[in-house]
Amino acid sequence: MAAALAVADIQREGGTINEGFRRHADAWMIAFPKLPPDLQKTVKTMMEVAWQGIGSPPRHLFERSGPFAAKTFREIVSDLEGRLPQMLPRPPS
Repeated sequence: MAAALAVADIQREGGTINEGFRRHADAWMIAFPKLPPDLQKTVKTMMEVAWQGIGSPPRHLFERSGPFAAKTFREIVSDLEGRLPQMLPRPPS
């Protein structure tokens, strides 16, 4: 969402979106599939604006998934809680 808002801010200020922004967008979009559909539409529209004049955004920008996809805070906490019993030392019997 922040990348989409940055595009809007850059446009509003009369700036230009450069290749550096586009390269970083690749990392910023890692959680795109977890956004609600209405936000996905907004973000996709703004990324298309960011690529205007040089083509369209790469397809992989919107298809992040797998083990390296970003997790929400709740997902991280849940993972840690699930691993906690394995991480604690067992008392000697």
